[in-house]
Amino acid sequence: TQHPCNRRMGDGLALIGADWDFTLSQQPRLYLHWLARQGSSPLDFSITSDGLSLAEGHVPALPAGSYQSTVHTLPGTATTFDSHRPTLGILAPTPKTITIPAPDQAEQYIPFGNGIIYLGYGEFSATPPSKPRLFFGASRPVQRDYSISTSLIGLNPDDTWAWQELDDGIPAMGAIPTLKWIAGSRVTAPHNLTIPSEALPGRVIGTLIIYDAFTGRTLPLLDERLAAAAPWAPLGEWVLQR
Repeated sequence: TQHPCNRRMGDGLALIGADWDFTLSQQPRLYLHWLARQGSSPLDFSITSDGLSLAEGHVPALPAGSYQSTVHTLPGTATTFDSHRPTLGILAPTPKTITIPAPDQAEQYIPFGNGIIYLGYGEFSATPPSKPRLFFGASRPVQRDYSISTSLIGLNPDDTWAWQELDDGIPAMGAIPTLKWIAGSRVTAPHNLTIPSEALPGRVIGTLIIYDAFTGRTLPLLDERLAAAAPWAPLGEWVLQR
């Protein structure tokens, strides 16, 4: 988690982290991470902002030592939650109110299969990035060797592909393969993406795919909204001008 905390709910359950994802700017997501320090009872809660209910949630009874994340799609934008920090209202077993950690601007948290999480590449720019530094985390030990594939794709006016610039390989320029990732790892993976000199002005999209280095099988996106839209995680969209 990018926002660790330790808020005990009573009855053995604790909120230990919160993560924001603004990949879809009008449909931000909030991930709440829970730990049962001992066998816990079910917990119901609501997420509110300025007195308005944004979402409701439920954590079932959990055995001691187990973790669970709850996922909530909220109305608003990054600016909304940067200036109005939402609160967590616990309905049961013990009524209380908890302030949720505020997001960083344009924060990302995209979970892939096998415990790999994409955490963005830093500040967004008005032009396609030529040397993005992608950030990843691991929620558990990764036991397979995965490659990271990034690309910039230029689009024609009819949305067909005009050109593609691809850069993929082992994370951290080969220095930190995923087989070395343990729970809590944070890895930076630089990439080089150059727009072709003959590229015409128009839309450019950035894509991210993680695949098994031996089988070529793509690691699935666990955000069902992104998975339904395209076979990749979006890095961004820009307008190329000459």
